[in-house]
Amino acid sequence: LLTGDTIPSASYEAKIFDAAGHDLSATMIAGSSNTDTIVYVWIQAGTSGMVYFLRIRITTTFGEIIEDDLAILIREVFK
Repeated sequence: LLTGDTIPSASYEAKIFDAAGHDLSATMIAGSSNTDTIVYVWIQAGTSGMVYFLRIRITTTFGEIIEDDLAILIREVFK
């Protein structure tokens, strides 16, 4: 973010997709929140060994649009 720019609470969107492009946000995003400079997204569920893609789109108070995709590999650690 530019100096003095912030992330208003209602100006970001988070979605999660599988490799085929299916939107799984309703079942995999457990919640989200933000501070002036950080967006937090809580992910739940998923299948071990699968890769999912989290897309975050932010519109800042200066009107800048920031969009990024993050790959998330699910691994079951404890059985």
